[in-house]
Amino acid sequence: MAHPSLDALAARQQAKKHRTKTLVKAGGILTPIGNSKNLPPAFAKKIEVGTDLAWFKLCSGIGTVDNYNEVAWAANVVEFGLRDQGIPEVTEVVLEANAALDEMRLHFLDKQEWVATDRAKAIVPSLLDLLTQLLQFLSINQLERILKEIERERVKHH
Repeated sequence: MAHPSLDALAARQQAKKHRTKTLVKAGGILTPIGNSKNLPPAFAKKIEVGTDLAWFKLCSGIGTVDNYNEVAWAANVVEFGLRDQGIPEVTEVVLEANAALDEMRLHFLDKQEWVATDRAKAIVPSLLDLLTQLLQFLSINQLERILKEIERERVKHH
């Protein structure tokens, strides 16, 4: 018999397939360049399941700083990976999710507990859907470039 929380995670994965319309399409910066290889499906799935599990833990009150960082990492990858696509719906999801995640971080700093607000619960799943869509089109080189750009921004602001 599967653990109830694993059943809930599986249900979330199934619901994800039907929740968000496809906004990320191949083309533009998402077209693999030269000999770049797409992310191996198992690697992309590991990222997807890891971020979904981290979010589930944060929503369940058992989250950790590492879980938060994993979801924040996903938000950064979506933001930096899709910012040049000019898709208003993506921009709105990223801005809302970042604001909601920042509220959660501030609450944690004040109370030393992770609480997923209704706002976060409403928007972060859409952000994770965008991550899943993005991972389908990214090459290894593109993900590396995105991660380097995120690190440059982080260093610049700290």
